Amino acid sequence: MTGMQVQHIVRPNLPWRTKEHLTECGRAADDTALTRDEAVRKVAREGQQRAAMSTCMTCWSTAERHPGWERSPSAVLDRWIDKSRFWYGRRNESPTVLDIELQAIAALIEAHREEFDAYVTGATSAPTLGAARARRDARTTGRRGKGTL
Repeated sequence: MTGMQVQHIVRPNLPWRTKEHLTECGRAADDTALTRDEAVRKVAREGQQRAAMSTCMTCWSTAERHPGWERSPSAVLDRWIDKSRFWYGRRNESPTVLDIELQAIAALIEAHREEFDAYVTGATSAPTLGAARARRDARTTGRRGKGTL
């Protein structure tokens, strides 16, 4: 197995960042790095043991522990906050690029407050998949919810 290159998995990026891309283990991502979806397809294609022989296990286990942007934007942001706040175990007290980006986002929201509020209202008032399933189940079974006779 000499010469086999270990593939890394790309860490979920902040959507407004187009230049900085890291792997789950903290390296700069290159063209050989896998997206999370590519890593899942690799495991499906090769099997977990064989895929593990050519995939960075730090990236693998980290990707399993942390959700992506689609599932939890706050978790992705939290990881980037931790990265920007600490440097070699010391707290960084000066404003970071992330601080400036968050201030820019706040300014954009303030400039487009009505549009932002409408988006949040629409997103929070949309029924969840779980609620839709419960309504469907209640219709098909004739019950109104758990605990009713």
